[in-house]
Amino acid sequence: MENLYPVFINLKYKKVCIIGGGRIAARKLEGLLQSEAVITIISPTLMESIFPYVNSGLVHWIQKSFELSDIEDAFYIISATNDPHVSSELRKGVSPSQLINFADDYSSSNVIVPSVVRRGRLAIAVTTSGASPSLSKKIKKDLEAIYSKDYEDYVEFLMEKRSYIQESVNDTDKRRKLLSLLVEDPIFRTEEREKRFQKIYKKINNNCE
Repeated sequence: MENLYPVFINLKYKKVCIIGGGRIAARKLEGLLQSEAVITIISPTLMESIFPYVNSGLVHWIQKSFELSDIEDAFYIISATNDPHVSSELRKGVSPSQLINFADDYSSSNVIVPSVVRRGRLAIAVTTSGASPSLSKKIKKDLEAIYSKDYEDYVEFLMEKRSYIQESVNDTDKRRKLLSLLVEDPIFRTEEREKRFQKIYKKINNNCE
């Protein structure tokens, strides 16, 4: 699994099937709830912590044992069970065009779910390609300390100013310089950023360097 291609996928309105209703399924579900995917859990039983999501309509639960027909139209499949029979059936029956993650078998997966640090629009993903989930978790913790929750507002600011600069600055070099300064100057991660931005915007845009 060392040649993985990192990518973020838009799962909005896509059918996602989770096979299993226990602790692993609950953990996998956490990362999916904000994706706006159409999530179905297939399992005879369900962990108590998942019931609120079923009752609120965020998750559909099919109370039965897994069959291959359950995943025919699924875009993404998560095997969250330790049942070797289910895993074997999935390996034989999953389509090459479907995405699948085996929680207990990275080598059979064509998708690995990384540890993710989220700060609003900012998402930083970490994986060791199955070598050490513990290291991924440690690095995630380190990144959470480096990229505090202040980055949520900062990234929104960057998005707003990027749009403004692209619309109002025609000169490519000036535009590039302004965009670079927004991430190089630490003051833009403080409350003084708007005042600072207006100052450098006028300076650069008027050629008064």
